[in-house]
Amino acid sequence: MSTNQKALVSSGGGTAGGAWMLGIIDALHSADVDLGDADLIVGTSAGARVGAVLATGALDHALGLYRRSDHPRLETRVPLDAFVAAAMRIMSEFPDRQEAAKRIANLEPLGSTLVTAEDRQCMVAAQLPVQTWPEKRVAITAVDTQSGLRVVFDANSGVALLDAASASGALPGIFPLVTIDGKRYADSPAGVRIAELSWFLGPD
Repeated sequence: MSTNQKALVSSGGGTAGGAWMLGIIDALHSADVDLGDADLIVGTSAGARVGAVLATGALDHALGLYRRSDHPRLETRVPLDAFVAAAMRIMSEFPDRQEAAKRIANLEPLGSTLVTAEDRQCMVAAQLPVQTWPEKRVAITAVDTQSGLRVVFDANSGVALLDAASASGALPGIFPLVTIDGKRYADSPAGVRIAELSWFLGPD
């Protein structure tokens, strides 16, 4: 990895976490620290949406959305701590990370019903003012529910930015999983590890 390359990694946090990250980015920008000048932006879940917003130059538009009292919200039927408890239980029972990720990705609904795919797609779309891949390199992670392996979507993957962001934030047991080309994808429970950046950036 070249010493003059910079990467920004943004992890999950739901809608509230996404708003917080956007606020931090905006505050830093006001202090003449531009996180958008990174050579690579890697994101998962809410961080995928935040990263896409930053890379597409839509920060002000996205911030305006959160400042509105009528911005899109999802009423989930399950508290987040139910997912955390289920995921921690699986991780304690299955020390193999890939197997644990696979089982977490395939969690049964944790409530009486899931948020509808249509409602969630609308929310994700509302949080992505620009829905085309930017020129800046953006990598969005998700988990292949069949293998438990993390996958990466980018401009060269042939997957639409909206679909990639939706898959990355499909929290198992709460939100419906996202099907792309016949495969189902879920949120990455472990987030993005900084140690993996060398794989994204390559030797140059």
